[in-house]
Amino acid sequence: MKILYFAWFAEKLGTREEDIDACDISDKRLDSLDKLVAFLCARNEVYRSIFAQKSLVKCAVNKRVVEGDTPISPDDEIAFFPPITGG
Repeated sequence: MKILYFAWFAEKLGTREEDIDACDISDKRLDSLDKLVAFLCARNEVYRSIFAQKSLVKCAVNKRVVEGDTPISPDDEIAFFPPITGG
């Protein structure tokens, strides 16, 4: 599973993308976006701080904006980004 981070997410993590091994996905039963976020938050304080305010986190699965209960699979591309505003 490829995970992409944009804007301040990438800055805080020091990376714009990462791959999660299929074994981690099946072993941890990462079958929804909420479970993936919990898995990431368990890594360290940086991830926990990023996902602490849900209103500041938007997500897309395979380039489609989704909510936390969305099912995911090992072949998906997951992107995290801040809310976008226009004027």
